Amino acid sequence: MTKPDMAFETHCVAGATITEIISDPVILNSAEEGLDLTGDLYFQGFDKVILNAKNISSDFFDPKTGLAGDVLQKF
Repeated sequence: MTKPDMAFETHCVAGATITEIISDPVILNSAEEGLDLTGDLYFQGFDKVILNAKNISSDFFDPKTGLAGDVLQKF
């Protein structure tokens, strides 16, 4: 799921390897994309991920869509 235009910054905190997605485009538009992203990052050896609001579809922040619940259940 990692896309060619996706940039990462790695942080190590208290023994955990954390990736911060620092790209500009929206990369999370559906629960399936969230699941793909977490699986891909897990297999790359990351323990945690930091996503900025600009990388998440605005539908995530609208309770009527149910996207936030769907994505968070996958995490």
